[in-house]
Amino acid sequence: MRGILIILCTLLGNACFAQLQRASIGIGTNGISAAYEHPIQKQFSFGSALNYLLIKGTTVNNILDNSVKTDYNTNSLQLEGFVKWYPQTNQSKSSTANQNRFYAKAGLALRFNPSYVANSTFMDKTMIGSFELNKDQVGYVNINIQTKRIQPMLAAGYSIVDKKKFF
Repeated sequence: MRGILIILCTLLGNACFAQLQRASIGIGTNGISAAYEHPIQKQFSFGSALNYLLIKGTTVNNILDNSVKTDYNTNSLQLEGFVKWYPQTNQSKSSTANQNRFYAKAGLALRFNPSYVANSTFMDKTMIGSFELNKDQVGYVNINIQTKRIQPMLAAGYSIVDKKKFF
């Protein structure tokens, strides 16, 4: 965790004190993120981001009037390189309030520990008519989904706060 904080502070520090670079902190489907970007042209920029996703918990669902308990866990760190396109940026020198807010982003992502694990079982005995099954007779469902470490990525977004150095 200390290494992640060092990388995050380095990215944000470089982006804040450089003339053209911008830093961002976000929340999305990949978890929490920190990123920096550097403009190439008025409508295009390139950059990198670090995302961290930690989701774990327990759910209880009813199937055939029986409670099924599921424990799930995913823990992933993702490093991505990207190119951003701002389609609403006008080419003139005047700017509007919504300029550079909507964007499309494409690139490659490197995922460390790209897995999702879930384990399900009936919590109590299971009755099918008058026939009784206990937990050991019903069995368990163990799911382990692994993905590739290097993944293509495509995203669309909208910046809520759009300042010169932070977005």
